[in-house]
Amino acid sequence: MRDRQRALLPLLLLALPAAAQHPATRIIPAVQQVVPRDGSWRIGDTLVVVAPDALTRIEATRFAADQRREARRVARVTIASQPGALRLQIEGGAAGDESYRIVVDEAGALITAATVHGVRHGLQSLRQILPDGRGTLAGVEIRDAPRYPWRGAMLDVGRHTFPVADILRWIDLLERYKLN
Repeated sequence: MRDRQRALLPLLLLALPAAAQHPATRIIPAVQQVVPRDGSWRIGDTLVVVAPDALTRIEATRFAADQRREARRVARVTIASQPGALRLQIEGGAAGDESYRIVVDEAGALITAATVHGVRHGLQSLRQILPDGRGTLAGVEIRDAPRYPWRGAMLDVGRHTFPVADILRWIDLLERYKLN
């Protein structure tokens, strides 16, 4: 009996860190930095997305539509800040800068980026770790930037024919995994 317990102890110790990891460590493609923070974001029946300018409003509207379709969550886009909301902010920077930062705490979530492309990538990363429906997301700070200026995939339509729906689904998947 003791031998069996001794054999199981290392396996349990190896499994503990995996169970304690924040969901942000499983974002695809892997993000550059994940720092746990105090607090957690409680997501209710309605997800409010605060988009103060026209560029972020376009991305917020697309994100809200995705949430309604895939997560069956009511998502509303607004200009005015509200407690517990997802806030989008463009800080300005170089035109090709696609880096972003996500901060999740008890006040809600904040995505800051230099450009609208960074906001889009931040929303796609957040989309991967949001719980379905109501729930909470543990506090975290995520920093990421693309490793390469061009990231893509090829769909060979010259030798194979695909229905339009399949091609549109392919494009949606490219966006979800931050390929351009």
